[in-house]
Amino acid sequence: MGNYNAEKNYKEKNRSLKKAKRSNTPYQWEKFRKVRNKCNTAVENAKTDYYKKLSDKIMNEPVNSKNWSEMVKSLFGRQHKEIPLLKVNDEIIDDREKMADIFNVYFSDQSNIDDSNVQLPDLEKFTSELSTIEITEKDVEDILLNLDTSKAIGPDCLEQHYTLTIFSHQQ
Repeated sequence: MGNYNAEKNYKEKNRSLKKAKRSNTPYQWEKFRKVRNKCNTAVENAKTDYYKKLSDKIMNEPVNSKNWSEMVKSLFGRQHKEIPLLKVNDEIIDDREKMADIFNVYFSDQSNIDDSNVQLPDLEKFTSELSTIEITEKDVEDILLNLDTSKAIGPDCLEQHYTLTIFSHQQ
């Protein structure tokens, strides 16, 4: 509803501005200023409502990687190249290394498991070992030809389409 009011007020502001420019009377200019202020208030209210809902979503809902990227994109869009400032305990952080440390501490705390009072089960000792692994050229070829090029890079830091290009040139 807030977004609809902002759009409606924006259109009304533009119509009022055209009328004020056309007539150039003090009455129309005063009317335009009132409509403009009403529009600005509606836009600010819509923004506040949007960020409040997003904040509630971040704070109260479980976040998986897909939700997280959607939230980040909705907040910052795809065009932003600068790293935004970070506010922690009413302190604005602008140092990238300090930001990385803060995120590292936060996310590592999310995955800590208190296993100090846990008794591990007794397991039989595994005595057999793997002596040989045979990997044929055909096995490697099958894996390379079935790489999903839409996936993220692997531990070799090469994108899958580069790996496929290199492989196809070696053929």
